[in-house]
Amino acid sequence: MFDTLIAGLVHGNAYALIAVGITLIFGVSNVINFAHGAIFAFGSVLGWWLIAQHGVPWWAALVVVVAVTALVGVAIDVLAVRPLRRAPAIAALLATVAVGLIIENVVALVFGPDTRPFPQVLSTNNFQVGGVRFGTSDVAMFAITLLVMGGLWAFLRFSRHGLAIRATAQDPDAAAQMGIGVGRVQSLAFAIASGLGGLAGIFVGLYNSNISP
Repeated sequence: MFDTLIAGLVHGNAYALIAVGITLIFGVSNVINFAHGAIFAFGSVLGWWLIAQHGVPWWAALVVVVAVTALVGVAIDVLAVRPLRRAPAIAALLATVAVGLIIENVVALVFGPDTRPFPQVLSTNNFQVGGVRFGTSDVAMFAITLLVMGGLWAFLRFSRHGLAIRATAQDPDAAAQMGIGVGRVQSLAFAIASGLGGLAGIFVGLYNSNISP
């Protein structure tokens, strides 16, 4: 039972990254990003490709996946969401649905539709505390997730860009009148949220040892 609890904590933290990203985008741009799940899957497949096919260290793969998915998030905002700012809200929502389908199909075309084994880069059963066994992978993923969450909180609470994000989420018109570039802030929110989605994707891929694009 405790083994299941640990697994739930690790998976729950990964899925919390996805939830935070969706909430961040909705709060700043008032758009539900239905492409977020596709970004999560893309992060998993990209992580597999880097680690299994090119031997990239897992920590370096994390950095690359976050950077690439963040860029994808900016592209989604610039190409699909921003042109529809003045359109009814349903237009941007449907645009993210379309983008999600495009990402999923492009990933399937590039990497193929087959399930692949994800390499075990960290031990999963090398610690035991009170009869409960867990591994370096559990500790590393849990610690990194907490660090990322804490860093995001500090960024939003104390940094200049974080304050701009909070101001835009509260009142975009007032933020624009105060000289805040609302468009740039919304792109930043998409970048952060998509990076978190990609990070969650590679975490779940590493933990589950196999993924399917």
